[in-house]
Amino acid sequence: MRMIFRILIHLLPITAVDPYTLQQNPCVRKHSGHFFPISNSEVLDIVEHWEGRFDEKGYFLEANIDLEDIQSFTVKSDRKILSIDLGGSSLKLGIVEFSSSADSSPKCLSTKLYSYVTEEGEECIANTTWYDWVALRIKQYVGSVSIDAGVLTFSYPVKSDTIRDGQIFSIGKNWRFLQNKATFEESIVKSLNQSLNKLGLLFSVKCVANDVIATYMSGFAYGYNDHIAVILGTGTNGGFTIPKCKGKPMLVNSEWSRAYVPSSVSTRADQIVMDRLKDLPNVSAPFEILTSGVKFVEIINEQMKIILGEQYASYYNGDIDISRILKVFYDENSRKSVEDEILNSVVLSFKRRSYKMLSALVIASMLAKECYTFDIITNGTAFVFKKDLEMMSEILEEVISIVRESKKIKNEIKFTLEHHNDASLIGSAYLGAYCLEIDTLASS
Repeated sequence: MRMIFRILIHLLPITAVDPYTLQQNPCVRKHSGHFFPISNSEVLDIVEHWEGRFDEKGYFLEANIDLEDIQSFTVKSDRKILSIDLGGSSLKLGIVEFSSSADSSPKCLSTKLYSYVTEEGEECIANTTWYDWVALRIKQYVGSVSIDAGVLTFSYPVKSDTIRDGQIFSIGKNWRFLQNKATFEESIVKSLNQSLNKLGLLFSVKCVANDVIATYMSGFAYGYNDHIAVILGTGTNGGFTIPKCKGKPMLVNSEWSRAYVPSSVSTRADQIVMDRLKDLPNVSAPFEILTSGVKFVEIINEQMKIILGEQYASYYNGDIDISRILKVFYDENSRKSVEDEILNSVVLSFKRRSYKMLSALVIASMLAKECYTFDIITNGTAFVFKKDLEMMSEILEEVISIVRESKKIKNEIKFTLEHHNDASLIGSAYLGAYCLEIDTLASS
């Protein structure tokens, strides 16, 4: 009955609703999933499809890391490692310090963000290779600081047989740099090192890893054992281990954007945005669009247009930008009108759906290897605020309950949810220090 009701909602013509009337609606006042609903059966559908992926050879991207070796690794000398995080919307640089002291944890000494848009402008960046642009920012950031080695973190899928180098596999979201045939053929680490060398920098980048693999590696620095890394920002993906052979685990980047999502989950606002993307290159997959920040602002705006109709244009005087959306959602005192209350409810509804879809993949990934107690390390802009972590934790419990009841699982499923602002920087630096140690031993 619920499914029939939802289909009718999608088919009926949508007219504007008086904001005051809507604000009195319990669905708005109590912050339900009215605007972006997802049913228990749809959540289970995502779980079951994801579990089926574990039987597909080559579906996950292997990280090419010897987990047993790196887990036993200890830093034997004081090091300063430069972490270079090329994300979907900005470049993040950080210097991570390692001490040879046994009781010392790695420390991120400083960080700096370089936005692709505000620093250069999209048109200018589109004619520049990513490695030349990144190298110039590194030179500006490092200055006279002595760096032992660098490590590159990519938020785009990388194809490789080793962490030492690789090639770009795909650029499905927000790629703003020069794009041609060479983009996918050039060696990532070699290209960046050549650009660094031209600028007179004396250190080299030792390896490259996807951002979710770097986040996973931070778990070793923080003392975790069975853990999974979850990223939700411009895009979304997960890093975890799966059995490979003779019980030896293999660390993989799962690229959650490729996960199945029932078509019934898409709302009218979602569909308007996805239809707009149909003929564009490098289009994000539906799962990513419905969960991450890649089209978050556009979907929120379309939903508000559906609700407010003609009043939308007169009240907002143009599209609602990300700063206003976030201010209304995170700062209760900033909500000065009925429209703001509606906007808050719309954002909350989108986030709840997003976290349910992510929770389905987290639970499916851990149950696939019969792991019932685990740590979740989060990274990305969607987990920066305590409010989001609390919501994610609450929804994880909901999804666990749904899955346990459906699958008749007797084991209790326990988890901890952690967020470290510099997780990918710490994790990638840990990986860089490991590679540097191997090189040092090999040359001695």
